[in-house]
Amino acid sequence: MIEIGADTVIKNNGSKTQYGGGIRNYGEITVSAGAQLYNNHALIAGDDIYNGTYKYKTYTCDGRITFAPVGKDWVLDDCNDPIVGWYHDGKEKLTDNAYKRWNGDGEGDAYYADEYTVSEEAVSDALRSRLHTVSSAA
Repeated sequence: MIEIGADTVIKNNGSKTQYGGGIRNYGEITVSAGAQLYNNHALIAGDDIYNGTYKYKTYTCDGRITFAPVGKDWVLDDCNDPIVGWYHDGKEKLTDNAYKRWNGDGEGDAYYADEYTVSEEAVSDALRSRLHTVSSAA
């Protein structure tokens, strides 16, 4: 198991990474309170976090991620905008080789912000999908 410590900063990474610009996980990780994870990019899916299943022959590993409890001040560190939810990033396929990427700033057909709604109990399970965090100002 890997623990992302309270003073860890993961930001502005992944311009060449296909999945998980900030974190690409197939094992088990815990993100501690105080860790900063934002503004990362991936070419295909999961700008900030890609949490998935790895299969090789008879071996399968399901990624699990656990977040520390978060209080009322859950905000983006670079602009202090509140984080308002989790959004799919790369869930829907456009063509054989392309997926829709999160684009909350786009207009018309370019707009794509499919919110992933989960109960408090299911946050870790929800992150098996490709997700992107956004603020209310995005």
